[in-house]
Amino acid sequence: MNNSSKKLGKYFSAKQSLASSHFSKANLTVVALLFAAIGGYLIYSSFAAGFSTSFEAENSTKNSPATTVSDAGASGGSALKFAKAGNCLGTAGQPDGADPWGTCWPGPLTTGVPAGTTLTNVPGQITSGAGWAWDGADQLIDITGANAILSGLNVSGGILVDAPGVTIKNSKIVDGFVHVDDNTNHSLTIQDSDIKCPHGNTALGEAFLTVRRVNIHDCENGFDANQSIDVQDSYIHDQSITGHDDGLQMASGHFTNGQVIDGALNLNIIHNTIYGHNDDFSATKNQSGDFGTSAIISNPSGATNILIQHNLMAGGAYTLYCPESSTNFRVLDNRFSNIFIPQIGYFGPITTCYNASATFTGNVFNENGCWPENNGPCVPYTAGELLPRDDCLVLNIPDLHTCKP
Repeated sequence: MNNSSKKLGKYFSAKQSLASSHFSKANLTVVALLFAAIGGYLIYSSFAAGFSTSFEAENSTKNSPATTVSDAGASGGSALKFAKAGNCLGTAGQPDGADPWGTCWPGPLTTGVPAGTTLTNVPGQITSGAGWAWDGADQLIDITGANAILSGLNVSGGILVDAPGVTIKNSKIVDGFVHVDDNTNHSLTIQDSDIKCPHGNTALGEAFLTVRRVNIHDCENGFDANQSIDVQDSYIHDQSITGHDDGLQMASGHFTNGQVIDGALNLNIIHNTIYGHNDDFSATKNQSGDFGTSAIISNPSGATNILIQHNLMAGGAYTLYCPESSTNFRVLDNRFSNIFIPQIGYFGPITTCYNASATFTGNVFNENGCWPENNGPCVPYTAGELLPRDDCLVLNIPDLHTCKP
C-alpha cells in the first residue's frame, strides 16, 4: 500500500458567495479636457517625485465594510474584501442577508467559486500541475510541492495535502474531501471554493487549515477538526445524513510533539453560516432524522483555545454541543436561528454550554435578539412556544424558561 493509501485508510477510519447621465457634446468636451489636464498634471508630478514606496490598500485605514483577508495570490499575501453592507441580496438574518455587524451572512452568493470562473476538469482535462499530480488508484490529487497553488480546478475526487504552504482557490471538489494530516508540517489555505462529498466523506480535516469563503455541502461532516484550524466567512449546510453528521466536529485528540493529547486545539470558528440539517430536508421540518447531530459539536473534555464567534447556526439535535470541561472555550455573540424549527435544534439550541470552564456570552436568538438566561426574563421569539434547551428536557423540568443546567 502506498503512502497515500495508508493516509486515506487512517482518514476514513478516523471520520469522515444602468443608470445613464445625459451629457451634451459640449459637456462631454469640457469633461474630457478637464480629465486630460488633471491626468497630465498627475503624471508629471509622479515622475518629478519619483516612486519611493509601494502602496498596499489592505494595509491602509479601512472603513466598514472593507476588511483585510488572506489571499496567497495577491501582492503581500492579503487583499481587501468588501462585504455588501446595506445591500445584501438575501433575506436579513439568513444566508446572504444582512447580519448585525454591517456585513452579510455567508451564503450561496458570497461563498464558493466566483461567478464567471473557468474551471478545468481533473482528471478529465489535466492530470498534473506544478507541485501536484492525479493519483488514479486512490482517485485524488496528491499535492507534494511546498507552496503549490491550485486554482480554477474542477476535481472529481479528493485532495491530499502532503506539503506545507499549499493554496487552493477558485476550485470545486465535486466528489471527495480535502485532507491535511495532523502530526506533520503540512498546511493549507483554501478560499473561494466549493466542496461536495456525496459519498458521506468529511469535507475538510484534520489540522493546519485556513478556510475563507468556502461553500461546504452534502457531506457527513463539514470539518473533522484536530488542531490549528481557522474557518471564517464560510457556508456549511445541507449535510448528508449518513452517520454522526455535524457541520463542524471537534476531534477527540490532536498531536503535540508526536504524542496524542486529548481534545481539539486552537480553533477559530468566526462569522460562518452553519446549519446542521439534512440535504433532503422534509416538508414537515420536525422529524428527528432531518436534523443531523449538530451545527458544531465538541467532545466531552479536553478542548483548548476554542473561539466560536459571530456565527449563524441552526438545526441539529442540539445546535451547539459544548464540552463538559475545557480550557479557554469561548462562545461569543453568535445567533441561533429558528429557520428550521421553533426550538432551533430538534431538542434545543445548546447543551452543556453553561459550565465553569466555558465562556458563553452575547449569544441570542436570531429572530428577536433575545436569550432568556442572559439578562433575566425574556419574551419568547414565538409567542407561547416553550424553548427546550440544554438538559432541561432530560431532567423533566416543566418550566423551561427558568431552567438552568
